Amino acid sequence: MSNNSVDTPDLLAGNAAGKKALIYLIAIALFAVLFNLGGRPIETKDYLRYAEVGREILELNDWVMLHLNGSIYVDKPPLHFWMIAWSYKIFGVTPFAARLPSSLAAIGGVLLAFFFVKRRFGSTQMAFMAAIMLLSAYDYMWWARRTRLDMVFAVLFSASLVCFYCGSEAAARKRKTCWYLAFWFITGLAFMDKAFIALSNLVVVVPYSIMVARNPQGRSISPGLFATTSPCLLLPVLPWVIALVNHPLFSAYWEILGRTKIMDRQEAFYLYLIQMPLKLLPATPFFVLGIWIFFRHRRKIPHYRELSFALWWIASYLFILHLTVAKNARYLLPLYLPVALVSAWAVQFLLDRKTQWFGAVLKQVDRVLLFGAALSLVGPLVFARYYRVPLSAALLYAVGLGAALVLTRRFLPYRTAGLFVSVIILLIVIDVGDTVGREKASIYYRINHLLTQEKLAPQQIAFYKCFTRVQEAMNFYFNRINSCSDDWTAVNSSPEIRAVVTTREAIEKEIPPQDIQNAGRIISPGKGWVIFIKQN
Repeated sequence: MSNNSVDTPDLLAGNAAGKKALIYLIAIALFAVLFNLGGRPIETKDYLRYAEVGREILELNDWVMLHLNGSIYVDKPPLHFWMIAWSYKIFGVTPFAARLPSSLAAIGGVLLAFFFVKRRFGSTQMAFMAAIMLLSAYDYMWWARRTRLDMVFAVLFSASLVCFYCGSEAAARKRKTCWYLAFWFITGLAFMDKAFIALSNLVVVVPYSIMVARNPQGRSISPGLFATTSPCLLLPVLPWVIALVNHPLFSAYWEILGRTKIMDRQEAFYLYLIQMPLKLLPATPFFVLGIWIFFRHRRKIPHYRELSFALWWIASYLFILHLTVAKNARYLLPLYLPVALVSAWAVQFLLDRKTQWFGAVLKQVDRVLLFGAALSLVGPLVFARYYRVPLSAALLYAVGLGAALVLTRRFLPYRTAGLFVSVIILLIVIDVGDTVGREKASIYYRINHLLTQEKLAPQQIAFYKCFTRVQEAMNFYFNRINSCSDDWTAVNSSPEIRAVVTTREAIEKEIPPQDIQNAGRIISPGKGWVIFIKQN
């Protein structure tokens, strides 16, 4: 920790200060998203299908047509699944590898926030604050450690708008062209991750361009140049589309796509107004302060254009989210970078002008959160006690996180960032809880564990009644598409099948008793599932 009671602006900070802050930021970001990344079972608060679709790319050796449980998968484009597949190639088929693309994207988002704020505001301290606020946001950390594609999309979406803004501010035509080309190319990558929703960045771009045209203030959108560079969008998209159309299974793909319904998650119109303040914590109060300060002092603010673009970004995207039928809190992720920017600016503004009282407030909040983070270190031990598992592993987690808390506080470049570092440690402790009691908390992990103890090969295991989620889990754990059938006679009569995974209801109501009694033994992993082990 710094010995200064209050941080001061560092607009003239040298390279040494910037390098120190950047090194610290990279180190804490790597720790925050990678610590124990593979310890938690893949299906515990995660999404099996994303991990499994990526795995089946390798098993079927088909990088064009995606599959899930051996069937054609049309719900999403392939970029995220390609990333997972390449991660498997490097690290093997593990929960760590399945989550790694999201984690690396989250680190990329943190660095994007740092460099964008540093470039536009010229302050290493404010850039560091924006990046650490982004990293400490509850929902940002949550999705950084999950298999879903939303984090990759959010970072690509944010990067595209950063490129657009830099292009609108560039004076030289060559630089403007490069920024616009980057905007369209990154938009194409976002399309390859989440399809047409990637073009929602135009909801921010088009109205902003109209506003700039009416009041240039030294800016120039150059709409002709912006439109001319748009074919760059096709560079990442067109090769896959051509390969898909020429794929032998394209007709089947097209038929399934036509029958697929877009997700319709009915939620209240005001969902985001409730979710956004909660998911952005602990940056929420600073963001509210930032909005208030901006509108009160907007005529005197040196970086008015940067802040107005960030607020325009937030307002435009929120407006579209409210109009969509499908609503989910994770769709807010593309807003986290501009929110972190506004929040960091608010902190810097108040430190510059209200140093004494605001510094004292931050100091007290920091103490409270530091105490909370330190107290949370007993969390792994509490989880171990609750799940009735040995304390040894839990103790290692507690000691490791305790050391991380001490070191991150000891080498913190700016004291005002301490409270966000404490929150990061606290969020990691929460995530560790599902690792400590993984055999108790995860039914599919237990099924896999019991089958492994029986020393059964994947081809000796079958599933009666094709429950997609359990099949996805077992496919992932055994690194193989397992057989599944609704025909009990076929499953039971097969000499190759040594174990059948099904539900207790099926055993009790659908399967003839004589096929079970004196024909094997039943193992119950819990929650209504049973494993029938045939006699030799």
